[in-house]
Amino acid sequence: MSDKPRNLHQRIIAVMQQVKYVRKDVTVNAGAGGKYPGVSHDAVASILHGALADNGIVMRVTQDSSQTLEGQTKSGSPKIRYSGWYEVALINADDPQDRETYRVEAHAEDSGDKAPGKALSYAVKMILLKAFVLETGENDEARESPDEPILITVEQEARISELIEATGVDKAKFLAWLRVSALGEITAGRYSLAESELLKRLERAKEKANG
Repeated sequence: MSDKPRNLHQRIIAVMQQVKYVRKDVTVNAGAGGKYPGVSHDAVASILHGALADNGIVMRVTQDSSQTLEGQTKSGSPKIRYSGWYEVALINADDPQDRETYRVEAHAEDSGDKAPGKALSYAVKMILLKAFVLETGENDEARESPDEPILITVEQEARISELIEATGVDKAKFLAWLRVSALGEITAGRYSLAESELLKRLERAKEKANG
């Protein structure tokens, strides 16, 4: 038997030989009464924990950037959408320079302060599933997301309304440009676009008035 140390790729293959499948352990609420079975971060971490330790593979997670959009659902409940870019490194414990780094974007929505943790857990779960080619029975490509869009807050709606009045812009035409029929239908992701456009028009109006 060879005493030559195994490299990271050999260790990853050894883990794949030990662990091949993750059972669905949660029921995910998809909104509008829809539900589907899924695999949680804890299930993936639990089934891989022993194999990673046995084969001397360490995981390190870092985050490059993040973005938070605040808004509300159509029913008026507060909601935030958090997104971040993460790097998950699998490291050979006997040779830390021997590593593979995977970069992934993940996002999550929550009405409280749990969205950042949800996004991090999802990023790690997906990297581990793909890195070790684990079967779950899920079909991410075919699943549609029925989540309600995050809409602008009451304060943001008031801000847009004030700018429309200040610029003298035709409200109906401006809403049509944004592809909505009412201010309250503007999504949080398009708020900056709407505000920026109105501020530009306000500036042009001031310049024209000053001659």
